[in-house]
Amino acid sequence: MKRFGETYSVLLLDLDRFKEINDTFGHGGGDEFLIQAASRLRISVREVDFVTRISGDEFAIILSCAGGSETVADIAERVQRAFAIPFHIQERSIQGSVSIGIAMLPNDGVDAEAILQRADEALYAAKREQRGTYRFCDIRDDEKIAYRNLLLRELKRAIAHESFHLEFQPTMGVDSGLTTGFEALIRWQHPELGLVNASDFVPLAEEAGLIHEIGEWVIRKAIDEAATWPDHLRVAINVSAAQFRTLEIAGIIERCIGKTDISADRIEIEVTESMILADIERASDVLTKLRQIGVRVALDDFGKGYSSLVHLIRLPIDRIKIDQFFVSQVETSEECKKMVRAMVRLARELRIDVTAEGVENETQLNFLKAIGCGEAQGFFISRPIKDVRNSGLTTSCFPVARQRAA
Repeated sequence: MKRFGETYSVLLLDLDRFKEINDTFGHGGGDEFLIQAASRLRISVREVDFVTRISGDEFAIILSCAGGSETVADIAERVQRAFAIPFHIQERSIQGSVSIGIAMLPNDGVDAEAILQRADEALYAAKREQRGTYRFCDIRDDEKIAYRNLLLRELKRAIAHESFHLEFQPTMGVDSGLTTGFEALIRWQHPELGLVNASDFVPLAEEAGLIHEIGEWVIRKAIDEAATWPDHLRVAINVSAAQFRTLEIAGIIERCIGKTDISADRIEIEVTESMILADIERASDVLTKLRQIGVRVALDDFGKGYSSLVHLIRLPIDRIKIDQFFVSQVETSEECKKMVRAMVRLARELRIDVTAEGVENETQLNFLKAIGCGEAQGFFISRPIKDVRNSGLTTSCFPVARQRAA
């Protein structure tokens, strides 16, 4: 890849949402997305550069005479700006993004195989840190790549053997101190790797197309467990972006409900604003279907992202969960106090329930009580537990009451 003194750089690109778009719009919509993506790539590079598609959702750009890393970075940023413009698929507007891994001759290798390997490693590093970014090759990523490959092999084995378990973190009525429900949290205890964080294996499962199997297992297990609790307790279930963008999730939940005696309104599905923004029309369809079968919907991490108020008006949202960042700062920041107070007041005006996340001490809990926040969740109230029925928390989880009972 080097001749007559010329230098080259290779950019490997992954279309971040291609599988979801295929699932949502079918292969016709996927082809339409690929055509638009290829067109944007061509107009983002120079005439001397080469663009090719190397697999279903991966492209490569070879930059000739690219010069230094600043020039390469400028082209990568140009590509990402092009992908920031909404795509139009089957008369619907959707948001796209692209992750990019970059390798340069001669620093990262001197032959095609080595350069492509390094670019692929950089691409994985970019997707692992934050999709929609670019990353240059770094030799130090070798260990991370090896761990990622090991984790993927073990994850497939864990799915086959259902080697996960659930823990449940309670939510509490701020005024009453009574337990209102539990949030289901997936855990993976590997015999050799130890406890693998969900933040490590869930993104990997999404990337490898394994998240649907894991997500369906979580829904089934959470509903089966909640069906054995007292009737006043609900169960909150987090779903991935890939799960949420298919109408199948409503059918899965409906089938699980049908196998138990649980009431649908005791099930609450937690979504984030980023899931909704990716395709608002599709999100509205999914949320409406969930509401039709009686399932409640919570908007998680509220305040952390876009916090577009139009979502609270147009979409069937039953609850907002105030992001723990704001709660953690109420003792030191007047601005955060005002923000939490405003979010609680807004929810009350719109007749939407509100839960504050990340409560870690009594001062924070007392503040939430003073401003009329309905529910609270956090380590001060209780850490996640494995056995709800024998925990002593099915009636009350108020910290002081629990200490007295002990």
